[in-house]
Amino acid sequence: MGFSGRILTSGDGIIWTIRTSGTENTLLSIIYANNKYVTVGTAGTILSSETRQPVSFERYEFYQTVNPSLMNPNNFIIPGLPIRLKIMTRNYLSQNLLTLKGIIRSSNSNVTIMDSIGNFNNILSNQAGWSSDEFEVLLKDNIPANTTASFDLIITDELVIGGPWVSSFTIPLTPFIIPRVLIDDDNNPDSRGNNNDIIEPNEIGELIPIISNMSGDSFYNVYGRLFSSTPNISIWNNRQGSTEMVYDSSRYNVTFGNQIKITPLQANIVPEVDYVFSYNNQVTYLTRFTLAVTGYLNEVPGVSWDVNGIKHKWGIPFVLNSGYPDTIRVEDVPDISLIELSVTVSPNPANPTVNLSIGIPFAFKQGVSVQIVGINGKAIKTWQLSGIGYHNFTWDARDRQNRCLSSGMYMLRVIGGTKILQKKLMLLK
Repeated sequence: MGFSGRILTSGDGIIWTIRTSGTENTLLSIIYANNKYVTVGTAGTILSSETRQPVSFERYEFYQTVNPSLMNPNNFIIPGLPIRLKIMTRNYLSQNLLTLKGIIRSSNSNVTIMDSIGNFNNILSNQAGWSSDEFEVLLKDNIPANTTASFDLIITDELVIGGPWVSSFTIPLTPFIIPRVLIDDDNNPDSRGNNNDIIEPNEIGELIPIISNMSGDSFYNVYGRLFSSTPNISIWNNRQGSTEMVYDSSRYNVTFGNQIKITPLQANIVPEVDYVFSYNNQVTYLTRFTLAVTGYLNEVPGVSWDVNGIKHKWGIPFVLNSGYPDTIRVEDVPDISLIELSVTVSPNPANPTVNLSIGIPFAFKQGVSVQIVGINGKAIKTWQLSGIGYHNFTWDARDRQNRCLSSGMYMLRVIGGTKILQKKLMLLK
């Protein structure tokens, strides 16, 4: 317990403000009774009190010991994909909890809870423990900037009376945006192009994605890593550039070589170095990137992963070459000029039938395999397609034995030679 002015902080993180009256400004003790922490002053006067659930949420974790969904193997917090997490719960009771179970719920319209139940191993008195399995939450496709999702954690124990115990927590879903991306396609130092700010065939471009913090939170040790889902884009990593080694990741908010925290509402934050990529396509079209922004929420990282700041990885999609009249979008190319394998799903979510469109270019004219894949990664329905052009057909949400499939998340997978395309598919019934 530390004392600073009239603010006292207990070991479990509760902050007490001492109300003074005469000489009643000296803290003598903190008492825990009837689910309340009570501070007592010199004259026996209650200075303050706060309710605390005897079994409550402590923290969450997205990465260490967490098995991510096959649809989001990096477990990025990104609109349109499921995220998995484990939850730490603290037991303030005098009894050990041996049959603990937790359920999460949320009224936030930007999330759908796919797996709401988690079990906990034995949590001894006055100790904390992690859920033994993951909770799963599906994020809505279009989530506004600076959106957080609030959750309730409802905890029960089969042997110990007094529950259920309900506590709350929030997850920042979209604290960062990319307001601007600078493109350099001149001939200095690593880029190679005609300096028109359009990424064109056989050019090398340099990118500077600028980020802004739209939230009221602070973030520590923030860095970004660049990905692309566009075919034939090669992002440089661990590669010798003209003056130094080039990597696919960079720290943000660095001043004189020192990285400092990103403060609430801080805007126009640049990476320490730019990103470099080679554009190996033979035509110019819209290109898709994702900047994975990693940071620790409101606290510096601890000496181990389960203390202090919680690590988050937010995926922020952006596009280049958008809006230029000479740009060809892959999905707009006529059948005869198909240059890339493509897949379209509509509607998505589906209830219960879904229209599939598979575009097969000349390079894959011998045929492709189309699969519906369950959450276990196994194919439950397969089609074989051949011939150049678009193949349009309907799936009725049945497996190869003609059994109706349950609601949930599936993956549409298209395999042509060594090329694999995947697209998430949600069934609602």
